[in-house]
Amino acid sequence: MIEPLRPRRLLPRISGILLLFLFLGAPATAAWIDGADPDPRIPDPDTFLGRPFAERHTTVDELFAYSRELAAVSDRVEIERMGTSVQGDPLLLLVITDPSNRPGLAHRDSLMSIVRDPWSHPRAERERVAAALLPATWIACSVHGDEASGSDAGIYLAYHLASDRSPATRAVLRRSIVLIGPSHNPDGRRRFLQHVRSFGRQVLAADPSPWAAEHWQSWPGGRTNHFLFDLNRDWAFLTQQETRSHVAAYLRWRPQVFVDLHEMGRQSSYFFPPPADPINPNIPREHLRWFDVFGQANAEAFDAKGYDYFVREDFDLFYPGYGDSWPTLQGAVGMTYEQATTRGRALEQRGGRIVGYAEAVAHHLTAAWTTVQTAALHADGLMSGTVDYFEESRQRASRDERKEIVLSVARHGAEAARLAGVLAKQGIEVFRTTEDARLPLRPYDGGRPRRVDLPAGSFRVPLEQPAYALVRSLLDPHTEMDEQFLEQERERHRRGLNSRFYDVTAWSLVYSYGVEAWTATRRLRVASERVLPTEAQPWKRLARLPDPAEEEARAWVIPYRDNAALGLLPRLWSEDIVVECSLSALEIEGRTLPRGSLVIKRASNAVHRGLGARLRALASESGVELYALQRTWTESGPSLGSGRTVLLTPPRVAMLTGPGVSPSSAGGLSWLLEDRYRFAFTTVLLQTLDRIDLGDFDVLLVPELRKPEEFDLARLEPWVRDGGILIVVGAATQAVVAAGDDWTSVERVEDLADLVDDDGRLGEIPLPKGPAEEEGAGPLPPERRPLRTPGAIVRLDLDPTHYLTLGETEVAYAPLLSDRILMPSVAGRNVARIDPENPRRAGFMWPVMEEALRDKAFVVEESHQRGRVILFAEDPGFRGTWEGLHRLLLNGLLLGPSLVEVQG
Repeated sequence: MIEPLRPRRLLPRISGILLLFLFLGAPATAAWIDGADPDPRIPDPDTFLGRPFAERHTTVDELFAYSRELAAVSDRVEIERMGTSVQGDPLLLLVITDPSNRPGLAHRDSLMSIVRDPWSHPRAERERVAAALLPATWIACSVHGDEASGSDAGIYLAYHLASDRSPATRAVLRRSIVLIGPSHNPDGRRRFLQHVRSFGRQVLAADPSPWAAEHWQSWPGGRTNHFLFDLNRDWAFLTQQETRSHVAAYLRWRPQVFVDLHEMGRQSSYFFPPPADPINPNIPREHLRWFDVFGQANAEAFDAKGYDYFVREDFDLFYPGYGDSWPTLQGAVGMTYEQATTRGRALEQRGGRIVGYAEAVAHHLTAAWTTVQTAALHADGLMSGTVDYFEESRQRASRDERKEIVLSVARHGAEAARLAGVLAKQGIEVFRTTEDARLPLRPYDGGRPRRVDLPAGSFRVPLEQPAYALVRSLLDPHTEMDEQFLEQERERHRRGLNSRFYDVTAWSLVYSYGVEAWTATRRLRVASERVLPTEAQPWKRLARLPDPAEEEARAWVIPYRDNAALGLLPRLWSEDIVVECSLSALEIEGRTLPRGSLVIKRASNAVHRGLGARLRALASESGVELYALQRTWTESGPSLGSGRTVLLTPPRVAMLTGPGVSPSSAGGLSWLLEDRYRFAFTTVLLQTLDRIDLGDFDVLLVPELRKPEEFDLARLEPWVRDGGILIVVGAATQAVVAAGDDWTSVERVEDLADLVDDDGRLGEIPLPKGPAEEEGAGPLPPERRPLRTPGAIVRLDLDPTHYLTLGETEVAYAPLLSDRILMPSVAGRNVARIDPENPRRAGFMWPVMEEALRDKAFVVEESHQRGRVILFAEDPGFRGTWEGLHRLLLNGLLLGPSLVEVQG
């Protein structure tokens, strides 16, 4: 068993200094695990680091250097490079097992594909193959960079497995494979440790005061990656390169157990599963028994050491993007382990108890080592349980009336292709059609079947496949929550207790990508080919490109059918290609082109030689259609030489960031512009706004603000009045709304009673009237206050005449993440309004909020003399996946400065 570096339980504080000496005066690392017999040829962490292990945090460079040292000196350890972080650090995976098991590892992937596929292999064969395989246990360390103890626990576990000669460890290595990712987020860890080392004591003992600067991270903190994305929410979406690397490695190994080592609030203890409700209904119920197996093993180990812990009270298994739920939906036993954080090297909790960093590491090490042992002990059961998991998936799929989900490329083809690629990279079987077809299909969200023309290049996702549970979770319009849990939430609300909704309650990728989707009640007979996970551009086949003989065309046109056109525009600008935009739909040479289509005229680009060939290459890389025009006569719509075809000039865009700005919002929008669409912009610190020359910019993008009431708009007023475009999102809208008529006619609903009809009802819901209606009468009663919507999805109706909706855009979908209700503008344009008839399409929403949000504003544009103010009720950059909202935002950022005066 594991021994901590310091006494397990401390008496009430005699003095902080004395306790810190106890903490620092720890035994050598060999004493951390009872019964260990370390090989002296393997350097222990103390020796390698030149200091007592876990006396302070191990740096990223030290983690990687020690990992390589273990692989160099131990035949039990090999290193796999999964990929790199955004800032260039390697993402390493240690593969640890008995050397005699190595020859079989090369075939594990192909053998696991047999075990997982009950459609292609009889059960007897799958059981035989499973019985010959070793289970793999993956210990994922510190995906949140400031939850540092996981990485130190992981690296010590690697040392123990590499060096220990005891029978217990030898048995683990003979019966299993252990995978350790020593740092799943090195960029965040570097940022966190820079803060700790900058503010922590270096000469004296660590300061345990909870008020010490060491424990309060500077903006943006180390939780997230370079783009400030929470990597523990990205497993289902793969927006970040770290996640894509981890998922690709996961699919190569297909572990039976996956453990994510985290930290939680400083006043807590330790959490391990069973998880809290709600649990994703796509997980086979029989599979849940494994949480009790591992939970009870951990409980026994923690009880033996006297460590406090809890289970089931927090950390649900519902949202599919966690590092525990996503592996579980892939057939593993995915588990989150949470240790009370120390943030720095030592922290005083309530009651005077001081928790040292080494103690946090010891707790994680106890749980990780126990889990590895338990997995080896239950090796046969875990492998047979894998067979059972996918047999249950087969049975569920056979009962499912839907047999395929179809993503059409008739509209928003690039988004459909992008979604198909994301699914394929998660190991989901996706097929691309190679011929046009007319098929009987049902609308994605229900309705009667109809004959649908499906263009070649569309995508088919069969439900009868090993990834059935994941397909259902990612692509179902709505994932049901347990009704008992919801009733408990209603009761908690009635009693004034905090909600237990842990994350968003809806995430359908069909809605978030804004694609045209259908379902089929049978397997479709249409020629198709498999989309490969390694295929970088599954949309390339969509491109319709002119023949090279059309080099002498008078003009080229790129239809604005999807976001690929927006992705290409910055590249055209970067090569000084002059681009114009048609503000109206038109028909030319027999082709119908949507509003916003891009026009490139030869006469305007006479300096470019070989322009046609270059445009073909760019179009092929971007996946857009490109048409060469020999004449510019239009059969309908305005001519290409009219005032409805407008020159687009590259805008100068600034975005606020830094302290005072929401890190996740700033990161999401920054990623959107830099990584997703490759558009150059300037980040401006919020606290320097009164010192910069706003005249250098055409657009200012304001992410969510932490204290919007303190945002001073006065500095921006002359710039906006002179023609600047101010775009504010989410909580930042409150700064504009609070400024009143000088800035906007939009008002925020603070009292739901303001929305009732003459009978005092909001829809079918009566709302009480009372003294709170009078000014100064006291706070509103709870039933009249707007309630936070925990990530439901709503449908938006769009104004088809506004420049923000250019492209083939009629409707969009958006997440609701707040209690914000915006009344429609009376002086400007309500570009997007929440559907008045059927607003909620997925997720949980309090009934009173569903009524209150009908027909309310979501995107508003208002004039401010020569300038414009654009409000987004929620953040369009949220988790990077809301492609329909991308278009609305980027039309404002990229096209707005060229179009606002034309629009009047």
